[in-house]
Amino acid sequence: KFAFLRSCDAGVMPSIWMEPGGPPNALLEWLGSGRPVFSSSRGGLAEAHKRFRGCIAVEPSAPHLVAAISMLRDPTLWNEAVAAVGAVSFPNDEARWLRAYGDLYRLAAG
Repeated sequence: KFAFLRSCDAGVMPSIWMEPGGPPNALLEWLGSGRPVFSSSRGGLAEAHKRFRGCIAVEPSAPHLVAAISMLRDPTLWNEAVAAVGAVSFPNDEARWLRAYGDLYRLAAG
């Protein structure tokens, strides 16, 4: 999955819902693959914009998405967007990721 995400230029998550909660796992996977993410500032995605570099706020409509994505055709802006993601590290080994996720869940559940 991470090889596929790295082969893409960026992620797009134009949610229109105001669902509460933290950032969705899909957004974290895009960032973990070193790719910027175009996303709306609604619900858990809004939290991501406050906590993670590399999230690019965009209104969830075709004209706004086209304009935002077109902006990154400029090589300088593209390089800045990728650099903003930083070196987020997620385990590439799914079993290790699942163990870490389970450990975190057990810690939170007490």
